[in-house]
Amino acid sequence: MNINNKTNKIFQLFGGEPLIEKNVILNFLKKYHQDITKYKYVSVDFITNGILLSEDLIDEYFSYPFTNFSLSLDIDDASIDNRGLKQEQINHIFDMLKYVNEKYPEKISKICIRSTVGENQIDQFESYVDKLIQDYHIQHITIHPLSTSGTDGYSP
Repeated sequence: MNINNKTNKIFQLFGGEPLIEKNVILNFLKKYHQDITKYKYVSVDFITNGILLSEDLIDEYFSYPFTNFSLSLDIDDASIDNRGLKQEQINHIFDMLKYVNEKYPEKISKICIRSTVGENQIDQFESYVDKLIQDYHIQHITIHPLSTSGTDGYSP
């Protein structure tokens, strides 16, 4: 694989839900892992809502040393989740984080949680972040404030 002459290669897989096409991701890694590890720095990352994460996927994906992923997870309580996730789905995502912690503790630093915070979540957000850090050892959390309009707060 000769994309350009740069020594660093970063591949980000996103748009919709990339795990719908998890076989494409895994086949990409199988086919190109020898080629892309020749570079000085390589990172392959996907951004997922986490609903389609599975132990098998995590096992195969994290078998490659250059893999990371970002998980869009706003809160741990479905009653105030603005994306409409069911509690079973949120619990599944946390089960997958627990699986990574137990089987691949060295890989937990390769997971970034991306949260969009709504006003209805503020009261529970601190305990949610504490849970991610203390119980799941998450080290990277990106927080986006929820805005319903591109002009909120900026009106003349």
